[in-house]
Amino acid sequence: MTYNIKGVKVIDGYFPDWIVDDVAQWITEYCPMYYNNAPYGDYKDARFWGNTVIRDDNFSDTSPFYWFFSYFCECIKKDICKDQPISHIHRLLVNAQSPDMESQLHDDRHIPATSIIYHAFGESGDTEFITGDRVRFRQGRIIVFDSSMIHKGNPPYVHDKMRISLGAIADHKDSSPSITTQGGYSANG
Repeated sequence: MTYNIKGVKVIDGYFPDWIVDDVAQWITEYCPMYYNNAPYGDYKDARFWGNTVIRDDNFSDTSPFYWFFSYFCECIKKDICKDQPISHIHRLLVNAQSPDMESQLHDDRHIPATSIIYHAFGESGDTEFITGDRVRFRQGRIIVFDSSMIHKGNPPYVHDKMRISLGAIADHKDSSPSITTQGGYSANG
């Protein structure tokens, strides 16, 4: 399936099947999840299972080490988003939804950054943008877009039981001029 959504890149087949299968198994059997994930912290409108596993390029204290999290972050920085001025991975979040967990439209970051969604486990639960455009859920699929784009993850169909994705935010390098100790200006401080 080809998607023609302005500002959105959809990548299928990036990881081999054995990696897709390993991630799906690990994330459903071993990854700790907490019922405290909500866009903007608004628990009355949306609440999901989740876990922030990477924060500012480092593992958080809420997740055991899993090789794919580091590998995915490196793939983002060195290949998937190689055309973007990525400085670091601000966060990598595990998002899990059951059919009764409605999402709300939200953006991911208010500074220059790129959002990357990886469909880790499930069969349904589209990513929907404020324009009404949708990217169908497909295990192993990667979706890349500007972090300021408003979007949401739709819940899976009732018979599918669970949808799990990884949501990464890759901050961009600061391109604003700054004063150096030499009294001149530098592009990156």
